[in-house]
Amino acid sequence: MTQARASSVVLLVSGVLAAVAFGSTLGNSLVWDDSLLIERNQALVSFGELIGAWSKPFWASAGDLQTMTGAVYYRPVVHTLLFVVHALVGSKPWAYHLLVVLGHIAATVLTAKLALNLFTRWESALVAGCLFAVHPIHTESVAWVSGLSDVFMTLFAIGALVVSTGPEAATRWSARRSVVLVLLLLAACLTKEPGVLACVGVLIIGGPNWRARALAVGISMASFIGLRAFALRGVEAPFTHLELGPRGWVLHGFSLFGQGVSALLAPVGLNAYHLMPTLEHFTDARVLGGVMLLITLVGAAVWAWKTPFRLPMSMVLISLLPGTLVPRLGLNAFAERYLYFPSVWLVVGLAGATAVVLISWPTRRTVLLAAIGVLTLVGAQATLNRNEVWFSNLTLFADIAEQSPEAPMLVENLSQALIEAGRPNEALEILGTRPVQSLKVTEQLNLGIAQAATKHLPEAAATFHQALERIGSKESTRFTEGMLLTNLCLVEQNLGQLAQSLDTCKRAVSRVPFIAQTAAINARGLMQAGRLDEARAEAQRAFALDPANGPAKTMRQRLQ
Repeated sequence: MTQARASSVVLLVSGVLAAVAFGSTLGNSLVWDDSLLIERNQALVSFGELIGAWSKPFWASAGDLQTMTGAVYYRPVVHTLLFVVHALVGSKPWAYHLLVVLGHIAATVLTAKLALNLFTRWESALVAGCLFAVHPIHTESVAWVSGLSDVFMTLFAIGALVVSTGPEAATRWSARRSVVLVLLLLAACLTKEPGVLACVGVLIIGGPNWRARALAVGISMASFIGLRAFALRGVEAPFTHLELGPRGWVLHGFSLFGQGVSALLAPVGLNAYHLMPTLEHFTDARVLGGVMLLITLVGAAVWAWKTPFRLPMSMVLISLLPGTLVPRLGLNAFAERYLYFPSVWLVVGLAGATAVVLISWPTRRTVLLAAIGVLTLVGAQATLNRNEVWFSNLTLFADIAEQSPEAPMLVENLSQALIEAGRPNEALEILGTRPVQSLKVTEQLNLGIAQAATKHLPEAAATFHQALERIGSKESTRFTEGMLLTNLCLVEQNLGQLAQSLDTCKRAVSRVPFIAQTAAINARGLMQAGRLDEARAEAQRAFALDPANGPAKTMRQRLQ
């Protein structure tokens, strides 16, 4: 088999492995922040709203900007990808999971191609493609729709590096290649901020045509900075990590760096909520471990500067640094999705090591490929098992409850997951462990929904009213207020308080006009009041907002 044919087969095998490893996620639900990105995202409602999202911070279309920790993010490409899927199928989970899986397949193939460009051996491409396809650290990014920003940022970034490497890039650079490079670099930056690291990678390559690549980097960076500055005008970054003080920030930065390297090399103990330990001394083993790993990687990058390992060794170091500088160093400062892009450089580095071994000991190919096969099987099995954790909110938060029972968001999210799973009595048990006045407004929302689901309607109405009073005197999101009013309206309808429910629903619609369920419940009240023309219009609006929403479909059918 020729080198070219073998390389094509390797790229195909890599893509198939990625599909096998994550194909099971197509049956998963939308979980956690997916509701923000899809069900609560005004940018998906209309093309006009999507255009507006290009001139606003990332979370501005999903709630009250002042309460969003990600207010300083600018990721319009994410909105655009989601808009296309939403326009085709509404909020059906499988379609969004398919989008992310396809992104991972493409990123896997491009990772294998990059290894081939750098080391010119199909065996190297096989190592990079197989290991990247099944690495268990990718489950948070690929099995969770909200992780698509990491997947597509990496896809565009590696695409830019593939365009910038290989024999053709060194000998026949064209204006078309420059345009493609600019678009890929800009897309990476506009998908997630660490995409700027792709620009660094393109510059590190050096060699022939470096001026053309440098010009492409300059154009893409200038465009990104200009768009971002316009969108974030007047928005201040919530750098709450400053509460740690410079010393605390450095301590935790070293620890996070070491945690990232460890998770890449040994992806065990995976968890969606890694509680950040309290660190006070530089002699702490986690700090010292991070320092030693940082020194080791810096030394390796310096050693590799004049070798074919220049790009992967430099980038594995650089790509890990953003994980130590996250804007909000809270209890959940470390996230596995931060390692999707760094994992590219881990496997490409291993691909290079494979090339070196085969050059020195060509008779060891069978043994080496057998070892890679075993690692691929082990990684695939671990990934398939971890995918099951991300199946639903209930499986996810039950896993967090087992591994991080002190997570501050656990009561709210686990109770909501139990309600979604039709187990409101268990949700009441969890919420009942604390006095009502000590519950957060969002936890009171869950309490009221659970009370309504268990036929305690007067108690539910009282809970919703109490929560709404707290919102009146305390900063909260319009979304939470809208959902409190939505559920209160439904309770009032079931209590026969028709006139009151119509007013409550009207207020709810004014707070969350982009929520299909709110519009459907309002249509139900209008129908009960005999205002059929208004009810039909509202039911049609609910269905247009989200054709996959159950209440919207039901009300549309009843009023046709």
